[in-house]
Amino acid sequence: MKAVYSFGITELDEALGGGLEDGSVTILEDEMGVFSDILLSYFIARGLKRGDDVIVLLTEHPIQYYVNMINILGVRADVAMEVGKLVFIDAFLSPFTVSRSIQRTKFAIRNVGSLSDIRQTLQSAIQSLGETDRLRIVIDSLSQFLPPMTQSPQPAAIFLQQQHVERNERGGVLLALVHRDGHSPHIVRSIEYIADIVLRMCFSESEKNRKDVLLYVLKTNDPLLFEKLQNKVFICSYKQNRLLIHEKDKIII
Repeated sequence: MKAVYSFGITELDEALGGGLEDGSVTILEDEMGVFSDILLSYFIARGLKRGDDVIVLLTEHPIQYYVNMINILGVRADVAMEVGKLVFIDAFLSPFTVSRSIQRTKFAIRNVGSLSDIRQTLQSAIQSLGETDRLRIVIDSLSQFLPPMTQSPQPAAIFLQQQHVERNERGGVLLALVHRDGHSPHIVRSIEYIADIVLRMCFSESEKNRKDVLLYVLKTNDPLLFEKLQNKVFICSYKQNRLLIHEKDKIII
């Protein structure tokens, strides 16, 4: 039986059979205004609490943004970075944060349009960890590999295919965020096809509950598990620095 990588959120982990299966590639789809970055932070913090090695590739936020969120969840991010358990890759192209980021990490990508740069930098970060039994790779976000005007999913698809092979061979999991409302449906479907697991966070379409944030499990690599989950909807709420996820009554999607 393969190892799993949990989020540290009981009901979500139970729904996923314990968490994300070792060797898997997972896509988390979101839309503007949804607190998907908090779910990613939970996944990072949970890994550090368990002693996993964690690599976080950031294209949309400065490193300090995630350091602060990880700290809120009870993990001292700076200590984890000092001992080499938490490694950031900076691909956040802001002239105001470049010098500061260089002080926080030695891994940076200045051209997110170059798949070779992305892969080489990620491989260097993995190698810096030495021998690792459990590895979590988090990307916020994969959408930066797919500019809005791009009509082809090829850059992200190639990257995910490479990661799929490498995670199957070497172990560990990859969890990548994709902004569903920033791309055409055919691009999103192409990315979903490659992923082992697809989660979606979005606002409710109901007029009565429009502010509710919902979570769906759209795909898993376990057919029996997916059969149990395909008609389930989870409601997410973030209160007092705590992310709560609970199952809503079963509905037909």
